[in-house]
Formats: sequence, C-alpha cells, structure tokens
Amino acid sequence: MKMQTSVIRIAVIVGVLFSLVAVTDFAEAQTGSLSGVVRSGTTLVNGAQVRLSPGTRTETSNFLGVFSFSDLPVGEYTIRVTASGYQTWNGSKTIIGGINIQDVELTPLVETGSLTGVVRSGATLVGGALVSLSPGNLKEMTNMVGTFNFADLLAGDYAITVTADGYEPWSGSKTIASGINLQDVELTAIVETGSLTGAVRSGATLISGALVALSPGGYETTTSIAGTFNFTNLPVGEYAITVTADGYEPWSGSKTIASGINLQDVELTAIVETGSLTGAVRSGATLISGALVALSPGGYETTTSIAGTFNFTNLPVGEYAITVTADGYEPWSGSKTIASGINLQDVELTAIVETGSLTGAVRSGATLISGALVALSPGGYEATTSIAGTFNFTDLPVGDYAITVTAAGYEPWSGSKTVVSGINLQDVELTAVSNEGETPETGSLSGVVRSGLTPVSGAAVSLSPGGYETTTSIAGTFNFTDLPVGDYVLTVTAAGYEPWSGGKTVVSGINVQDVELTAIVETGSLTGAVRSGATLISGALVALSPGGYEATTSFAGTFNFTDLPVGDYAITVTAAGYEPWSGSKTIVSGINLQDVELTAIVEEGEPEGEMEGEPEGELEGEPEGEEDLLHPADLNGDWRIVLSEAIAYLSGWQQGSNPLGYAIRAAYLWQNGELYAYDPSASAPMCWVLAE
Repeated sequence: MKMQTSVIRIAVIVGVLFSLVAVTDFAEAQTGSLSGVVRSGTTLVNGAQVRLSPGTRTETSNFLGVFSFSDLPVGEYTIRVTASGYQTWNGSKTIIGGINIQDVELTPLVETGSLTGVVRSGATLVGGALVSLSPGNLKEMTNMVGTFNFADLLAGDYAITVTADGYEPWSGSKTIASGINLQDVELTAIVETGSLTGAVRSGATLISGALVALSPGGYETTTSIAGTFNFTNLPVGEYAITVTADGYEPWSGSKTIASGINLQDVELTAIVETGSLTGAVRSGATLISGALVALSPGGYETTTSIAGTFNFTNLPVGEYAITVTADGYEPWSGSKTIASGINLQDVELTAIVETGSLTGAVRSGATLISGALVALSPGGYEATTSIAGTFNFTDLPVGDYAITVTAAGYEPWSGSKTVVSGINLQDVELTAVSNEGETPETGSLSGVVRSGLTPVSGAAVSLSPGGYETTTSIAGTFNFTDLPVGDYVLTVTAAGYEPWSGGKTVVSGINVQDVELTAIVETGSLTGAVRSGATLISGALVALSPGGYEATTSFAGTFNFTDLPVGDYAITVTAAGYEPWSGSKTIVSGINLQDVELTAIVEEGEPEGEMEGEPEGELEGEPEGEEDLLHPADLNGDWRIVLSEAIAYLSGWQQGSNPLGYAIRAAYLWQNGELYAYDPSASAPMCWVLAE
C-alpha cells in the first residue's frame, strides 16, 4: 500500500513537472495546471476520461491512473470523469495560478439480481419456512404456497439455509447473477425412528451368518459370530421379519417398531435329514446273532437278529462311530457317513483266540546257552535265549507247535509242544558238537519259484530255523549255501500270489526244491433280473464267456454268479418265446449288476405289438386280466413286507442268491409302511410301490 502511494505521488510530481515545463511565464499568463489520480479504492483506473468545462479539454488517465491538464486559465471548472464499469463522477475545482491537484474516487457499477424459489417436501409445499442468505444476513419466510423471493441482491456467491418445523435443516450455495435466479429446496421430514436388536439361535446354539430381512424398506443384515443382529434408524411402524440360515427352517414374524430400542430374538429349527443303516454281522461264513451294535453320537443301540442283521432308521445324516460287541469275538469299531436314504454296513468280527505262553531254558548239561535261536511253527515265531539261557513266547494261539532250537557249537534240536491256555513250560537239552578234527556237514539248497510257466522274480524265500532269507532272481531262481544239514521249513511269499510253505531236509551236498505259487485271483459277483417289459422271466438261460459259466433265472427272474475272476465277459441270454440277447460286461471286484430286457417273439402274420394267442387289439405286455406280481420277499403273499421277511431276503443277498436291488426295495417297503402294491408300468424292483 505504501509502495503504491509512493508511485502515485511520483506520478503527480512528474505531471506537475511537465506542467511547469509548459509554462513559460506563469506570472504573466495567469494559468494553472491540474493533475490527479483516478482510483477506485486501491485500484488505479486506467483509461478514465477526464473532461473539464467550460471548454472541451479532455484527458485520459494512464496505466497509473494519472491525468494532467496544463495551461488552464484560472477560474472555476466542472470536472466529469467516466470509466467503463464505474459510475460517472462529477465535481468542481477552482484553478489558481500554478499547480492544482484533484484526485478522483470512482464507485464501481454494482450488478444485482433476484432469487426466487419454492420450498417443498415431496408433494407438500412448506409454508412458514425461514430462508436465510449470507453474506448480508438476509431472511425471508415462505408464504402459504411455499415460495420465497429476494430482490436487489448484489451479484456473487451466497450460502442458503432453510429451516422449518418438522423438517431436517437444509443448506446449499447459489451464485447470484444479474437478473432472475431460481432455487427450489427439497426438505426431508423428520421421521421418528427406533432400533431393532436381537439374537438368532437354535436351542443353545447361537447362529452366525443368518440373513435377517425387514420389509417394507428392504433392510437386510447378517448375524455376527455371536448370532446377534442390529438395525438402526428404522422409521417407526409395522415390519415383517424373515430369517434364513443354512441348515435351518426359514422363520418369519412381525414387529412394531417404536421410538427407541426394540428387541426381537429368533428361534430357528434345524433341518434334520435322515437315513437308515442296515447290515449284517458275521465272522467268516458265520452270521452272528445277539451282537450289540451301537452308534454315537446319539446313543443308538440295537441287537442283531437270528440272521445276524441289524437296522437303524431315522438317523440324522452325518458322521457316526460304530461299535459292535459279541460274546466270543473281538470288539469292532469303525465309522460311517450316513446319507439320506438307505445306507449299508456289514461288519466282520474276529473270533477271540485263546492264547498261552511258552517259557523255558536251553542248556547243555549244567551250561545255560545264550544266543540260541528258538523257533515255533506254524506261525513263524522266533526268539533268542537270554544271557541266562531262557526264552519266552506270549500270546500264542492254543494248539500244537513244532519247536526247533539251534545254537553255534551244538546239534540242532527239534520237538513238539501242545500250548494250552496259561503258562506252558519247555526246557531244551542240546548236545555239543565235537571239535576233534570234525567238520560240520553242510549242504546247499537251490530252486525255481514259478506260477505255471511264469518264473516269479522278487519272491522272498526264507528257511527256519536259522533265519535264512533270500530273494529270487529275474529268472525266479534262489540259492542257499553252507546250510547245516537237517530239517527246515521253507516259506515263499510274492506280491500277487498265495503264500507257500513246506518242509525240506537238507543233506550234505546239493539239494533242489522248486516252488509252484498260485496267483491271487480278484473276483466279483454278477446279479440281475431278466424281464420283458413288466414281466419277470423265469427259466431263462444266462451264460458268460470265457469260463463257460451258466445260470438259470429264478421264479422272480433273477440270476446270480459269484467268484467270477475280474475282467471282460460276453453275456448271452436265451428264453423260450423270446429273442436271444447278447451283451458285454466288465466284472470288477465286489458286486456287479446287469439287468436284461428281452423282446417277445412275434409269430408271422401276427400284428406287431400283439402276443401269441392274444385277442386282437390287446397291446403287448398288457394281457387282459394280468395278475399283480408279488415281491419275492413277500413269503406269505399278504402284500405286506414285515421285518423278518426283509431281513430274510437281505440274508439271501449276502449269501449270493438274491439281487441287491430287490433286497434294498424290500427294506424300503418295510421301513416306510409295510403295505405295498404292484405298478405294472414300472420295471422291477421299482414296480413295487407303497400302497396308498
């Protein structure tokens, strides 16, 4: 500011100097000069027109706002100053001889505009609202139709605030331009609100991740890890509540939301999917009755029937631990995943084997012999005597055993022992080998391990006593050397073959023993039914090749092959009155199913679709008066499958005489109401349905 003032003063002085230069004789001419600065506040106005009257003298202010007149006759003058964007300035000045100064302050032209608008809330016009503008602290009240108007507003930016009873305050901004300006205002009614809080549970279980929804409004939230939910700022009123969660039945209810805190807990019901568990308890071929079968969790228990079968119904799906106990058998435990529908689990128990121990000492006279090898067979049991010459075997199944004892420097010893329950004793007296010039007799043992014409390489060959072991070569051969002469037990094992064992007396020199192994053959069963439409065909011949296997279908049209080596088979089926049928089947380990659909032979000249001897117009497979077909498990023909019939038929399946599908259908009919009917439009076993 000080710098600007200094500049102005310098400009005035310069102007005066110019005037002085122009005045050649001030005293004689009686003239004066007039200089000044045109500004508006702190703004120096460039290009302002300064006019003096009387006369027509005009000057224009320079970029510093300075103007100057010289050689003005002394006297009274009227000064008029005009500039773009400013109001015209008028003044007077008495010019005296010499220097005269006149600064001019211009007033900017001020643009004004009006502001008009309507205050509403939706379709409601809000009267009595206070509309305020700043700067200026201008206020207006809306009239009964919600309008307001401000006039003569200086152009520029304004902040607008609107307040009205029952509505949220509103604020905004508006740039006022010259002329008419419009600004409508939308107010939000103050809504009374409340919150809704609660927990979703099922019994004592708090349920996280449940979806809680309110309507109207489309409000949604998900329960926390603690099962809680919370809605805030809900307009008061009636709401419908729905709650959904995986594994639970949907829940719905209503709630009146009042101002403040509202509570609503929700109790969900778990969806329980159920299945049944059926099976048989056996030990080898023996079906075990009276066995206790227990499932946990849930504490489910049952006892096997006379046929060794058990059945649980309405088990919630999930993982279960199964335990089976029966007198005379080792306890059995396992796990089972119960799925919806029928689940099968057979149990193989191991008979409790009575055992005893065998203890003794190996000596030669008064000498206790340590390090002697004591071997028992069968079983391949071996032990080495302690420093005190003693040996001990425990948990030996009761029965007869061959005992062999060998020790360096002593003749081999062999004997037999019947092991009974409890403690059994057997001392052994060895005979020392004389060292006076004698060389122990030894021999070798060689042979080939084969299966048919195939040499078996990698087979483990062992001799006892002595713990001798070797493995067959790529040609299937084995060789032991320096074997003390005597009796040995030879055992051979190889992957994919049955174990082999036999005795061999090794004599001095070369001994030969070839071994023939039997390949382990994986087998499966093949079960099915032969039908033509809804008709089950008995007496049909079912043949498999290779192998020349044959079977004839039962009165229920079923057939069953057991112990079939796994592999591909060609199947042919022939029956009187039907076209021959052929197909192929890959037999895998376990149970294999194959139903066969035969086509009835239509005699020449008979319309297609009619059966021999059938009245004209009757359809094939629908002879008039066709009798309903009983399920094969329905032994007394009363159209009711009871527990004993279902179990008996299931036992037949386990023994290989009944097809699995028919057994499962019998169990289904028994579990779901017992009474059943025959549906000729469906194929067996699905043709037997629950009676309505």
